[in-house]
Amino acid sequence: MSPVTSILENSFADAGRQEDACWENLTRARAFIVQRASVPEVTARKWMSIIESGNKPLSDPENASILEKIGRWAGPDATANWVNAYRSFGEAAGRVHRAGIELADHAGIDVRGRLEALRDQGSLRQRLIAIAARVNPTVDIHLPKELFAEGPGLIASGLKSSDRTEVAGMYEPMKHLVTVSISPRFDREDTAWHESWHSIEPVLSEKEKATLQRAFPTNSHMTSTERVAVAFARWAKLRDRLPQGENRKERAAYVKLREALLTAEQKPVGEIFEKAYDGSLGRRMSVMMANANPAFLAKSQSQRPSATKSLDTNSEAIRAPVKSARRTRRNRR
Repeated sequence: MSPVTSILENSFADAGRQEDACWENLTRARAFIVQRASVPEVTARKWMSIIESGNKPLSDPENASILEKIGRWAGPDATANWVNAYRSFGEAAGRVHRAGIELADHAGIDVRGRLEALRDQGSLRQRLIAIAARVNPTVDIHLPKELFAEGPGLIASGLKSSDRTEVAGMYEPMKHLVTVSISPRFDREDTAWHESWHSIEPVLSEKEKATLQRAFPTNSHMTSTERVAVAFARWAKLRDRLPQGENRKERAAYVKLREALLTAEQKPVGEIFEKAYDGSLGRRMSVMMANANPAFLAKSQSQRPSATKSLDTNSEAIRAPVKSARRTRRNRR
């Protein structure tokens, strides 16, 4: 191992430990305030979320009013403890995010994946990284403890409001970044497939785009591209669980099961989804990025981890919540 790799590994591991510790402190601080609140829990958490967003300073009249209410419930010391906790967590989360990207850029996403396994929900973290790397080996991935979003993108993803809300994930094209919340509120694997699909949309051919748009036209609830991402995630989760088969008979049965995931009329869609699942579209993205940005070639191209099942049984594209089950799903996008 090179000295630089060792330094980056230690930096990422230390950042992860700090984020985990800060998250525990913030969770306790929030719980104490909720326990003392004179309003329903959902209201108390919404008010805390408004302040934690950082959209406005604490001195802003709206934030100041919320702080006064919280202070009356929990007392000034507990309120100050919560403010310090969410600020510390924000700094720790930003640090681990930067350290993770630096490590993956230098040593490969598989190295980062091994270190993620040592953290809380380690098997899940490895699994999510493997999914993203399988679909698009060029994309960066962020795995926050929780994720919030607001704005018109939420409407495009199927939500009825653009107000700030907790979501499952998102893809940010300008950063080429897939973000998947590891909050147990969401189906994290589904979100990883969903957001990873969004990341390879730019390399779809015009014919492929037309095929998908015909199969999943925009409706009153969701845009065509969002419907496609939802369908791909659902398909990929099933596809990933099919037994491979060890002999010709079993492999033949496997092919039939795979073909049965979509109707006969949707065979062209299945062929496109298969290209995303087997990495073909990801390879297109690698070529496109290499041609558009020669510096990309200098980025470590270590072999991506296979998207095997996790041992843990348990913007632009935003994946948001639509009714509790649907990812809060802006969860995904």
